[in-house]
Amino acid sequence: MSWRRWHGGRSWWRRARHSLRIRLVLLFLLLALAMTGVFLFGIGHAFSNGWRDAVNPLIGDYADRLVAEIGTPPSVERAQAIAARLPVVVRIEGPQIHWQSGPWPHRGPPWSRDERPDRGAIVRQTADGHRIELALAGPQGQFEPGRVVWFTLAALLALTALAHVVVNRMLRPIRDIGAGARRFGAGQFEPPIPVRHARHPDELSELAQTVNQMAADIRQMLDAKRGLLLAI
Repeated sequence: MSWRRWHGGRSWWRRARHSLRIRLVLLFLLLALAMTGVFLFGIGHAFSNGWRDAVNPLIGDYADRLVAEIGTPPSVERAQAIAARLPVVVRIEGPQIHWQSGPWPHRGPPWSRDERPDRGAIVRQTADGHRIELALAGPQGQFEPGRVVWFTLAALLALTALAHVVVNRMLRPIRDIGAGARRFGAGQFEPPIPVRHARHPDELSELAQTVNQMAADIRQMLDAKRGLLLAI
């Protein structure tokens, strides 16, 4: 069973290497992924560096104001009011209080198992030894990161399938030319190779017309030789 599976994998790989359509689709897919990665990396690097330097001081100052509003020792009622008023999750850990306003947001990719409490959070230490953490809470009803990844993967596969259909349609004349060349080689000059877009031919249509003309010339030459032999 394993040998058949291995042999089937090798035969598929040979067909993929032989098929111009599959190679073109893979080339377009790799090019699209590379261009998307370079674009996202460049844009993300430019925006993250510029905005981080400008926004971090503002966020830090606002976090200090929120921590001061919570007070020392921390007031759970004030922290709960802040969490209800703003899209933040407040967590208080210390010798007297262990409280959290809601589910802690998961940061990073959906496959990440990083459970560090300070990941993506602003941490402040109060004078009485309490630790106050502030993190942005996602809006209600938003897509989960895992769903976004699966939707993105499905869209990528759909675009790949669409590209395969388009490339297969564009390269269909190659199969017609190959079948016509085999017929001509066997002495069957009818029917000729179908020419698509005869009014506005592309390179493949021009190639089909050239092969048809070559077949017509060969047929005329064979007919002339046959007539000469009959005359002799």
